[in-house]
Amino acid sequence: MHQPLHLSGKARGGNDVYVHFDGYKTNLHKVWDGLGLMKRMKAVSKDRNQHGLAREESLLVIDGQDGEGEYGISEEDSVHELMSGYHWYINGLMQGEYFGSLSRKWTMCPHSSVEPRFGCPEDWAKEIARLNCEYTWLDVVENGTLGEEYWRRIEDDMIFEILVMKAATRLAAVLNSVAEYRDEHHLAL
Repeated sequence: MHQPLHLSGKARGGNDVYVHFDGYKTNLHKVWDGLGLMKRMKAVSKDRNQHGLAREESLLVIDGQDGEGEYGISEEDSVHELMSGYHWYINGLMQGEYFGSLSRKWTMCPHSSVEPRFGCPEDWAKEIARLNCEYTWLDVVENGTLGEEYWRRIEDDMIFEILVMKAATRLAAVLNSVAEYRDEHHLAL
């Protein structure tokens, strides 16, 4: 749900709109499914390495044609290394004052929610779907390039980071509620 195109029927959720992004000819859905996040992960890793933070050893490498896999992961950018750096970055954001206070609001449900105990996916979906107009489809042209302006707006507003943090926070809250319910009612797994 926290990928905006999963909530869009337009062009089959972006699967039928081909674009050029970061050196790839792909569809818009793949940009939002993985390529965009991978680009952010690489930027965070590069920034982390430039600031002298320890570089972890590669444990996993996805290798494809010409040394790169579907999401442009080469031997230099192992999945483990990228995810580790991004995990560090997201945790830092979540522990900060700004996102730390916002995250408490991300699991709240409006009073209109039928059963807010297990989350309010309808309300969350409406919120995420708005990103389709504000970011995902903005200035997208079939076979066009998602250029620096398109990407800069997403990066500056930390859209991928916010989506990852919201998804993680909400999933954790729902799982905690399910576990509490199970314990209260003495249900077995």
